[in-house]
Amino acid sequence: MREKFQVINGFVLKLLGFVLTMLDHVGYYMEGMSDSAARQVGFVFRIIGRIAFPIFAFLVAQGMHYTKKPGHYILRLGILATVCSGGLGLLQLVSKPLFNQTNYGAANAITDLFFGALFLLCLRQKGWKKVFAIFPLAFFGLAFGVSFYESITPGMNIFSGSGCVWFPLVFRPDYGPVSLLIIIAFFMAYPLANLISSSINKKLEIDNEEYKKTKEYRSLVNTISVAFFFVIVLIFWGLSYVEIEGVKPFLWGLHETNSHGELLNIQTYCLIVCPILLMYNGLRGHDSKAWRIASYAFFPVHMIIIYFIFALI
Repeated sequence: MREKFQVINGFVLKLLGFVLTMLDHVGYYMEGMSDSAARQVGFVFRIIGRIAFPIFAFLVAQGMHYTKKPGHYILRLGILATVCSGGLGLLQLVSKPLFNQTNYGAANAITDLFFGALFLLCLRQKGWKKVFAIFPLAFFGLAFGVSFYESITPGMNIFSGSGCVWFPLVFRPDYGPVSLLIIIAFFMAYPLANLISSSINKKLEIDNEEYKKTKEYRSLVNTISVAFFFVIVLIFWGLSYVEIEGVKPFLWGLHETNSHGELLNIQTYCLIVCPILLMYNGLRGHDSKAWRIASYAFFPVHMIIIYFIFALI
């Protein structure tokens, strides 16, 4: 029954991610405007934009599962992460002289995707080479540790320029440890689905390799992916509300207050993506060379355009 709803391919999923990313970043700047209506619209855009990161994390996991050249895939992501971080750093430098603004940048979600994919690449290695996974893991650990130190130290705030300047925000992962867990979960959905299907198909005397080409198998992978994602978000949603004296919540994004004064966590809106992922059909879709170039150029180009538009308003 669920297989007939598998109507979204990789091209559509990526295009949707681009649109949502743009809305999220536009909303980020609208929330800083003086007009209350603009701030409310910005908040709605931010909510909708929460769907973007799990989409790209899902696509990275798909890419690392299917690619025959994982090294090339990692290299492209690494270059993109470097360009985006460098672009954010450059905007930080030009903010003051051009617009009389102080901009201390923002963390870069492409960094999450790059180090997450690098971790998966290490896991795919044979034998002792898997130990190299400790390096991307150490990066996430360092970023988390620095953020925790800033959180418990009075007077330190990376967003106002008083944080650990030796580890600028533009070079840190945007979503922290949770992004790594999400990427791993999406990737591990395949071996778990294979374990389940092979066990059942063996009893039914069905060729499991042929079964993996069916929509039923795709549905199984999607369902496991969404289940893992839901559990991770639920856990971090709960952890973000754990109050420790002197420690500001920073585990899972921003806390917001709704019209009734109830504390909400904006990141939990990312669960809206679940039905979208269930509709993924496993096909790549349109994949021309021009589209690939445009896909990688989108991230740095749209950030620069949006920033300068709002800086001039």
